[in-house]
Amino acid sequence: SPSIDRLLGFNFDTLLFLQVERFSYLYNFEVNPSVAALATLIKAERKYGFGLNYLGKPKIFHKSSADIFRFQIEDEFRATNTKSIQQLLLESCGLKWRKQTLDIVLQEEDKQYAQNFWSKNKLNGKKVVGLNIGSRKKHALKRWPIDNFILLAKKLKTELGVEPIILGGPEEKTIYTYAMKHLEPLGIKGNDCTNTIPEFLAILDQCQIVVSTTTLALIAATGLRCKTIAI
Repeated sequence: SPSIDRLLGFNFDTLLFLQVERFSYLYNFEVNPSVAALATLIKAERKYGFGLNYLGKPKIFHKSSADIFRFQIEDEFRATNTKSIQQLLLESCGLKWRKQTLDIVLQEEDKQYAQNFWSKNKLNGKKVVGLNIGSRKKHALKRWPIDNFILLAKKLKTELGVEPIILGGPEEKTIYTYAMKHLEPLGIKGNDCTNTIPEFLAILDQCQIVVSTTTLALIAATGLRCKTIAI
């Protein structure tokens, strides 16, 4: 993204560097203990999001981040929440929600990857619906049953005449293999579960519609201005 001035890897050198530099604002919405610990150590005048307390347990830096914290850890809250992820994040930063949009900038090599995928699978000129089958393991309750995705893919292909493609990442390899065993005989294609996140985003960008649970794919699809259906 052109909005990023510096991109630092999560490594030992970065850990040392970030404990020396001082910042005006810090935002962290990752509950991973290592990331939350680093966010706690970094010196900043104002902090939003999550860190760790003296017992090593997750905490919020500011009261405005309470809802996004509950969204991360409570399935019941996610089920009843009526706000979009974008609204939750902006309000957690102490900002006002004005229906701002997320902007995702794709690199040319990633666009070419998606174009090659479309050409290889003869998808050019067809209506394509991306079915994102996964979610993070800790949010297993958000995952739609794989047999439902299989049924939906079959109906899209045979009854509506559109081209569904199965989308997943490394954590979905088992259910992806299961789904493709049922769908490949019908000519339904799937992405490579080992592709990079930028390549995955480029695949999403080519879809006319994306169907997904509340995951990276859903957020990214909205940022790419894809028509999106959240399950």
